[in-house]
Amino acid sequence: MCSTIPHFINKQQIIALVVFLWTYEMSLFAQTFPNAAQLSTGQGQPGQIDPIWLSSDWFDIPPTSPIGIAFDSCLINNSCAPGAWVDPTTLPPPVNNANWITGIDVPCDQNLGDGYQFFRLPLNLPSTCNGESILDEGVYNLFLSGYADNSIHDVFINGISQGISGGDFTPGGFLQMDLDGPWQAGENFVDVLIYNIPNGTFNPYGLLLVADSNAGANSDLDNDGVADFLDECPCLPGNNSNGCPSDEFQFTLCSGESLTLTAPNAGIYNWSSGETSPSIVVSPEESTTYELSIVDASQNSSTYTYQVTVNSSYMNISSVILCEGQTLIINGNTIKNSGIYETVYSTVEGCDSVVVTEVELLPSPSSTFQFNLCQGDSLTFNNAVYSESGEFVFTYVTESGCDSLVILDISKIICVPCRYFFPNIFTPNGDGLNDVFDINEGSCQKEGYLVEIYNRWGIRVYSSDSPDQYWNGQHQGDLCSDGTYYYVSNYIDVDGKRKRITGYVQLLANE
Repeated sequence: MCSTIPHFINKQQIIALVVFLWTYEMSLFAQTFPNAAQLSTGQGQPGQIDPIWLSSDWFDIPPTSPIGIAFDSCLINNSCAPGAWVDPTTLPPPVNNANWITGIDVPCDQNLGDGYQFFRLPLNLPSTCNGESILDEGVYNLFLSGYADNSIHDVFINGISQGISGGDFTPGGFLQMDLDGPWQAGENFVDVLIYNIPNGTFNPYGLLLVADSNAGANSDLDNDGVADFLDECPCLPGNNSNGCPSDEFQFTLCSGESLTLTAPNAGIYNWSSGETSPSIVVSPEESTTYELSIVDASQNSSTYTYQVTVNSSYMNISSVILCEGQTLIINGNTIKNSGIYETVYSTVEGCDSVVVTEVELLPSPSSTFQFNLCQGDSLTFNNAVYSESGEFVFTYVTESGCDSLVILDISKIICVPCRYFFPNIFTPNGDGLNDVFDINEGSCQKEGYLVEIYNRWGIRVYSSDSPDQYWNGQHQGDLCSDGTYYYVSNYIDVDGKRKRITGYVQLLANE
């Protein structure tokens, strides 16, 4: 390995090398966490010096450790073995963001070196990442996918072998590596030892390695939704597309929800709400702006704004009346019983919209009136005359809108001489003619007598246990309205048998 820069490196490459050394020295001092996408080999144009990676001299036997070995710059070089090496531009993302690298001691197409050679990735790591110590295993994982000519013999982290080997230089010959330490705060080294088969003639060699965030599930160290491969602040949760925080944060809530607001960095905290903790829990009823002032260890002050937009949640309550036998469809479900039914929808803002339907089921009233007709008799009901037996159904609409059924049940009977005779119409208008509903009991005895009169809704408007009494068409002191009324009479006939008579009477007060 040469200790000086060879003659085939131009002035621009020398400048690039100086810039790299200055940048690397400053990164060691600042201990900024590296962006994974910038760790791949060949971050530049072919023919330039790689800004990060270094290479060692050749070894006839594989070294057991890279500790104490001298390293020099690497050259970005995709044309060492035209047609044999995988072309980086033909690879799928994210492994197409790299280039092949070689050493700078001799041109690659004139290389006679073979055996083993180290390629080194210097890493400067902070002491913590997203609040967790870099010393803890699994806090920082570096996922690498790589090709080598001819193969990778081993991988070392800070001089400790990881026992990783394999891969080649063909399109399907990449090797995936998951490196999780041991790391240390500050300077770290990942050393990849390649093996180049000796053949005694010009012998191409090189390494193509990319930091591949798709190779592992835990590649978002700060859990901000931006993969480490694209995150420019991989240890600091951010709200920008590059993964870094800004001085203004935007959040959206549904009314009634809570949110934790967290400071983006360390220091002395002063929230506009008066709290002094690193994070606060807020549950605003309306859109609110919170401000946070942070004074860091160097007494530098910074202010951050948290804009919390509150979207409304809605509730709609409605009442529905069902008549017996009717149904209602709510959210695809058939409802036929009384109850409170709640359906939750989501608004365009993602907030719940609750629809509450109160269902009341009303029965359909039904009244049955039985009449016995002697041979030759007839009954006038609902403006129709009935003289034969049968069941007749009449439908009315109640005030609630539900149907009310009136059933007229007529039976033809053989009448005995003893019977009560009820009029089927009377006119209580005070003219002295047919003003009352009275019976003609004929020769019937009066034992066990009872008469009850009902209106069309089944409400009893008159009752008496004496055939000597009569109905004057009034109920509770008020004259009843014109219409059809139904009576039921019970008595004991001359043979001592209980009889039941039902019938209909028409009240016409305006005649």
